[in-house]
Amino acid sequence: MQAGIDNVENLVLYLTDHGGTNESGEGTFRLSASETLTASDLAAMLNTFPSRIIVIIDACQSGSFTNTLQGNANRIIITSTGPDEKAKFINQGTISFSNFFWTGVFNGSSIWDSYNTASGAVNVLAGQHPDISYPMDINPGNVYIGNRVAGMVGDAPEISSITISPPELHLETSAVLRVNMLPDPDGIARVWAVIWPPNYDSGSVANPLTDLPSVDLLP
Repeated sequence: MQAGIDNVENLVLYLTDHGGTNESGEGTFRLSASETLTASDLAAMLNTFPSRIIVIIDACQSGSFTNTLQGNANRIIITSTGPDEKAKFINQGTISFSNFFWTGVFNGSSIWDSYNTASGAVNVLAGQHPDISYPMDINPGNVYIGNRVAGMVGDAPEISSITISPPELHLETSAVLRVNMLPDPDGIARVWAVIWPPNYDSGSVANPLTDLPSVDLLP
């Protein structure tokens, strides 16, 4: 691969699994039980590649990689969390930055549109704060890593309204949650709610959050 590197125009690197930081606060990514990749190690590897690089990291504390990796004139860095945040992979990854981001990519969206969709979704649903870093002379709205063909994946169903009665529980032990959906030409197979309890403690930031209480909503 090294011999033909000069003929490669773009490199896309996607890392997802277990992330964290070391004693000095540097971003780390666990490759195996005994091997850990640091942000500086990754930056050194990427510095050998002369063309554009797009790095997507979806892991706990992935934002700790940004400062070390950015600065190259041809490098776009996308992380799913802030430097001290936990990554969520809820409902077998259905609710995760990766799922929303790659759905946009496979549907023909630019990395900018895919990032904005994923960022907005996990910010509201999971309290994450993703980040994107790119040189001033690059417009990520014109950068595609899919085949730029619209309609490969159907548009997501749209929710027209959500009501909860009562809106807050005091002495009550139950509430009714109602979601009204707009008609969808592809059909809607399932509607469900993921519950984030008040004062919920998700544990150490070093471990991804993979499960929260959920309930299926019946027609």
